[in-house]
Amino acid sequence: MKKKIVLSVLFVILIGIVGFIFSNSIKAQKESTEQSKFILNIIIERIAPLADAQQKGKIHNIIRKCAHAAEYFTLGIVLAMIARQFEKIKNRKYICFPLLVGLLTGVVDEFIQKFNDRSSEVRDVLIDFGGVVVGVAIVMLIFVIKDWIKKRIRYYY
Repeated sequence: MKKKIVLSVLFVILIGIVGFIFSNSIKAQKESTEQSKFILNIIIERIAPLADAQQKGKIHNIIRKCAHAAEYFTLGIVLAMIARQFEKIKNRKYICFPLLVGLLTGVVDEFIQKFNDRSSEVRDVLIDFGGVVVGVAIVMLIFVIKDWIKKRIRYYY
């Protein structure tokens, strides 16, 4: 019962993350830029106060791409945790599930942007997928270490 409650909570979080990602995709280019510009200008002024406009534009782009990767990193963490819960319930490995869903989310994200006067780039899908891969890898590594420690404790006691 506890596993199903945890799974339900994770699915609610997943829906929230995907909803957040897609809600940002629906925004027009101008609205999206204006939304992030305030925060980006604060960051840019802190890390590169003497940068010229061209350099600030490059920094702006890098920070936006990092934000994309961070969104998808979070998505990867939640997807990996859902996969782990399925492993506990069904006793099977589900490593492909989080990767496939993460990739599909990135593709749909870029597809949605195409209809809102925004660019849709394969590079962005790769950045998004990279975030998912890192998130999944970290969660899986944590669970491998946790399982290894549990086995060692059982062996010695």
